[in-house]
Amino acid sequence: MTSPSALQAALTDAAQPPRFSDDARRLGIGIVGVGNIVRHAHLPAYARHGFRVAGAYDVSAPALAEAQASFDLGRVHRSLADLLDDPAIDVVDVATRPEDRVAVMQAALRAGKHVLGQKPLATSLGAALDTVRLADAQGLKLAVNVNGRWAPPWLTTTRLVEHGIIGPPLAVTHQYDASFAWTIGTHFNDMAHFGLYDYSVHWLDIGLRWLRPARPEKLWAQESRLPIQPDDSHTPWEFDVRIQLTGGLTLGIRAFCGSPAAERSHPFTVHGTTGTIRGSVLEEGPLTLEADGARAEITPTGTWFPDGFAGSMGELLTAIVEDREPDNSARDGLTTLEAVLGAVTSAESDGRAVPFTLPAAALR
Repeated sequence: MTSPSALQAALTDAAQPPRFSDDARRLGIGIVGVGNIVRHAHLPAYARHGFRVAGAYDVSAPALAEAQASFDLGRVHRSLADLLDDPAIDVVDVATRPEDRVAVMQAALRAGKHVLGQKPLATSLGAALDTVRLADAQGLKLAVNVNGRWAPPWLTTTRLVEHGIIGPPLAVTHQYDASFAWTIGTHFNDMAHFGLYDYSVHWLDIGLRWLRPARPEKLWAQESRLPIQPDDSHTPWEFDVRIQLTGGLTLGIRAFCGSPAAERSHPFTVHGTTGTIRGSVLEEGPLTLEADGARAEITPTGTWFPDGFAGSMGELLTAIVEDREPDNSARDGLTTLEAVLGAVTSAESDGRAVPFTLPAAALR
C-alpha cells in the first residue's frame, strides 16, 4: 500500500515545471502569422523561457508592427519565401488559420525547416497525413501545438499516469461549466461546430494521450443550441462527446457553455485501476490524487497561458537536439484530428457512431 507521504512526494515531483536545455534554446524560431494568440501567448512564452525568435512574417504590416513593439522578433521578413530562405531559422511556427496552414507547413518542410503547426493541424485527415509523409521524406520534425499537454494540471497528471501511480487508466472524463458568450462578434462564432472542431481539440488530445496505448475505435457526438443563446450567437453552446477505445476504455466530454455563473470550471477525472486523479485545468486549481486508500493534494506552479506554449515548442526543440520523435508529433496528432473530424461528422448525423479508420501503419 502506498503511504500518504510517498503519495505526496510522487505528486510534488510530478508537478515540477518542464526544463529546456541551452542547446534547445539556441535553435532559431521563425513565426508565420503574428495574430492575437501569437502576441499574447507564443511570444510571451518564448521570451519567458529564453527561446530565440530569429524572424517573423505576417501579411498584415500593422500586426507585425504591434508585435515588434513588445518583443524581439529578430528579422522582420517581407515575404514567406524570404523567411523560409533565412539560414538563422531552424523551426517555423506556423500560426496561420487552418485553411492556409497546410500550404505554409509544406513550403517550410520543402525549405528544410522543422515545423510546429497549430491545432487543428489541417482541415482534412488526408492533408494532414500528406504533410506527415512529407516531413518523413525530408527527414524533419513536424509537431502540433497541442499546448494543453503542458498546462500544469494536465502535465502533472500525464507524469502520474506514466509512472503508474493510479494503475492502468480506465476512463477520462471532462466537463465544461462555462459560457461561450465571448465568441459573439469573433470569427469563432461563425464556425458551424466551434465547440467540437476548435475548442475541444485540447481536451480530446489529452484524454487520448492519457489512455495510451489503447486505440480509439468509435465515437458519438451531439450538440444543441441552448434556449438562452442570443440570436446573434451561431455556434451551439451545448455538446457531448463519447469515445470508446480498445480494452473497454472510455473518454467523455460533457459541455454546458451557457453558464450564467461568473466563475467557469473545467474539471477532469482520470480513473485508474488503483487510484483516481481529479483537477481543473483552466482554473489552475489544486490537483487531488487518491491511490491505495491514501490521498494527497498539490497546486502545480505556472499557468497554461503562456507556459503551455513554451512546453509545446520546447518539446519540439528538445526532440530536434536529441534527434527523436517529439511527444506532440504530427503523427501522434493524426488520432486527435480524426477524433475532431469524427465528432463533427457524428454531430451532423444526430449522434451516429463514427468509426476510427486510420490504419495503424500510418501512426508508426
